[in-house]
Amino acid sequence: MGGFRFALALTVWCLTSGAAMADGAPAWPQTFAQGGNSLVLSQPQLDTWANRLVLGGRAAAVVTAQGGAPVSGVLQITADTNTDVAKRTVALSDIQLAGAQFPGATPAAAAQATALAKALLPTDGVTLSLDNLLAALVQSGQRATSVMLNTAPPTILVAEQPSRLVQFDGPPTFAAVTGTTVQYAINTNWPLLRATDASGYYLLDASGWLTSDALATGEWQYTSQVPAAFAQLPDTAQWRDVRAHLPAGPSEGQAPLQVFVATTPAELIVMVGAPQYTQIPATGIYSIANTDSLVFWDGYAKAFYYLIAGRWFSAPKLAGPWTYATRALPADLAAIPADSPLAAVLPSVPDTPEAREAALQAQIPHLVTVNRKTATATVTYDGAPQFAPIDGTPLSYATNTANDVIRVGGSYYLCQSGVWLVASAPGGPWSAATSVPDAIYAMPPSSPLYNLTYVRVYQTDDDSVVDGYTDGYLGQYVADGVVTWGTGYYYPPYLAVGTEPYYYPRPYTYGCDAFYDPLTGRFARAGYGYGPYGGIAAGAGYDPATGAYARGAAANGASGAAAEAYNPRTSTYAAGYRRSDPYASWGQAVVYGPSASARAGSYSNDRGSVARVQTSSGAEAVAATDGERSAAAVRAPGGDWVAGGGGDWYAGGDGNAYRHTDDGWQRAAESRPVPPGQYVPSHDVPSYRPDAMVSRGLDQAYAARQREMAMTRRYAGWGQRDFSGFGGGRFGGGARGGGRR
Repeated sequence: MGGFRFALALTVWCLTSGAAMADGAPAWPQTFAQGGNSLVLSQPQLDTWANRLVLGGRAAAVVTAQGGAPVSGVLQITADTNTDVAKRTVALSDIQLAGAQFPGATPAAAAQATALAKALLPTDGVTLSLDNLLAALVQSGQRATSVMLNTAPPTILVAEQPSRLVQFDGPPTFAAVTGTTVQYAINTNWPLLRATDASGYYLLDASGWLTSDALATGEWQYTSQVPAAFAQLPDTAQWRDVRAHLPAGPSEGQAPLQVFVATTPAELIVMVGAPQYTQIPATGIYSIANTDSLVFWDGYAKAFYYLIAGRWFSAPKLAGPWTYATRALPADLAAIPADSPLAAVLPSVPDTPEAREAALQAQIPHLVTVNRKTATATVTYDGAPQFAPIDGTPLSYATNTANDVIRVGGSYYLCQSGVWLVASAPGGPWSAATSVPDAIYAMPPSSPLYNLTYVRVYQTDDDSVVDGYTDGYLGQYVADGVVTWGTGYYYPPYLAVGTEPYYYPRPYTYGCDAFYDPLTGRFARAGYGYGPYGGIAAGAGYDPATGAYARGAAANGASGAAAEAYNPRTSTYAAGYRRSDPYASWGQAVVYGPSASARAGSYSNDRGSVARVQTSSGAEAVAATDGERSAAAVRAPGGDWVAGGGGDWYAGGDGNAYRHTDDGWQRAAESRPVPPGQYVPSHDVPSYRPDAMVSRGLDQAYAARQREMAMTRRYAGWGQRDFSGFGGGRFGGGARGGGRR
C-alpha cells in the first residue's frame, strides 16, 4: 500500500487541468489600445461577489490619450461571472464601468480619462483567477453558510490483514438470472452469486473466487470449485466480467483474506499489520503509515482521528467507540505543512484557509440556459407511479423510478441533470419549469431528494430559462465549515424482484472511502477493498425506456483504477476524479452555456481572436484583436507582467494607484499632492502612506494575490511530487449505479 491514491489523482490532474492552469493563467496588467489611445489595467480586486454571479471590483489603471501624458487612477467595474473550477478561472462578461477616480488629474483630464476608459474597457473576454477571488473573500471575513447534517458515525471496521468490505444497500436481495439456476445479489456492487442447486455463496474478487456457507457470519475461503450452473451465465456485456473468471482458478497459495459483510453504512480501515506511526514535523500528530485510510494519532490527547467523507471521527482506540469530532479537532492538524502530501486534508480542517476557500467554492453557482421550446424528458416507472411523503412538508416523491420526481399539489416537478421541468401528470409531458415552488426548498436533509434544493431557476423569458446548481446537487455540502460528502443519512433504495429486478439506489454517504480532492474541488473514491466496480467500469445502470443495461465492463478488483461512480440521477461521475458537468448530458439544442471566454491556447469568434505565444528567449505575450482594438501584456523571462511600464499595482480605496514595496505602499507618482510630512523615501520615487482604512484594503488585496501565487505553486508541485507517503491504490470503491439488476 502507500502512495497511489494521490499519485494517480494528481498525475492525471497535472496532465489535464494543471497544464491548462499554467498556460492559461490570467496575465496582469493588460493593455487595451485603440486609435492611439491606451488603457493599462491592473488585476481587478474584489469588492463584492453577489450570489457568486455578479462581481463588483476595482482596478488600478493608467489611461493615455493619443499624444498625451499618462493619467493614473482607479476604475470601479461590475460584471457577470462564469466560474470554471477545473481551470481555476472566472470569466467576466457584460463588463461595465461603474465609476472612475483620477485624483491627480485636473477635472478636464479626469473627464477625458474616464471617457477613454469606458471606450477601451472590454465588455467580455476578461478572465480572473478563481484562487485570487476565493482568497479575497476569505481576507474580507466571508464564510460559507453551513447546514446541519447527520453526524452519526458509520460502522467503522478495522483489520490488520488484507480485507474486503461487501456493502449491501439494505437487506441482501437476490434475483434470478433469466434462463439459469443462478441468483445474484442486486443491491451490492460486488459480483456475489449463488445457485439454487448448490449450497453456499460465491464472491468474485480480483484475486479469485471465495465461498462461504453463511453470508454475514460465515468464514470466507478461496475456492477452485464453483457451481456448474455458473457456466449458464449469458455471454453478454452484463456478465462478461464474471465469465472471464470461469472456470475458477487455483486456490492454493492464496493469502488469507478477511471479508466483512455490512447491511448498514460502513467503512473499512485496513493496515498491514499493527499500526506504524510517523510524526508530522513540528506537531504532536502522527499519521498511521501502513494504511491507505486517513487515520491520525494525537499524542497529546491520546486519541485517534479518522477522516472519511469530509467528516472527522475520534476514538480512544481503533476498535472504537467512534464519535463525531469535526467541531473539536486538535489544533496541530491545522499546522500540517503546506508542502506535505498530508496537506490535502487541510480543506477538511475547519478555519484553515483551505477549508474556508473550499467551502466558498462549493457554493458558486453553475448556470445553463435552457431552450423552452425543446426541453423535455421521459420518465419511466416500475409499474404505476408510487409516491411517498417527504417528512415535514406537503410534498411527496416518486419511489419506483430512477428519476427525481416531486408531487406538489396537482403538479409534478422533475429535476433532470440540473434542469427543472414540470408536468400535470407523473408521466409527463414535461416542459421547462419557469419557477419552482418554495416548498421544495424546505425539504430537510433527511429527505432522499434533499440535493435538489441546490438547483434553482435563476431567470426566465419567453424563449429560455436559466437554471443553475451549486455543489450540493452533486452531494457535496458545507457543514461545520468544511465540505462534506453526503448528508450522513441513509436512504433505503427501491427494490423489486419480479420478472425483471429493479434496484434504484438513493444518495449515499459511506461505503466508498470518499475523500476530498483539492485539485478538482470534488470528492473521489479511494475504496481499497470495497469492490471491483469502482474502477473505470463506473458502476451499473439501466435505461428502462430502451432496455439497455450494464453491470460494468470490467472487474478491476480491490486495487482497480481511479473510480468514477456514475450517478444516473445527476448525470455526473459522483465522487470521481474529473469534474463532470450534469449539463453535458443535454444536447446543444436544449441547453447552452454562457459566452465563450479566454482560455489556454487560442480561440476565435466573431469578436476577434486571442492567442498566447512564447518566444525562443522565454518571453511570453498575450495579444488580442477585434480588427480595431488591440490588447497586449508582456512578461519578461522570469519576470513580472508589465504593461505600459506598469508593475504590480493595486487600487486604493481613495482612488489612488499603489504599488507594494519593501518600504510599504508606494503611490503612483502623478497622483494628487501629498500633505506635508507624508513622504517616505523609496528608491528614487516618492511614496505616500495611505490612511489605516485604505491600507487595510490594500493589505487584503496583496494577501489575496500572494495566496493566489502560493496555490498555483502548490497545484504545480502536487502534479510533480512523489506522494508515496500518502494514501494508496484504493480505487476499487463501492460504485453504485441504478436500474434493473
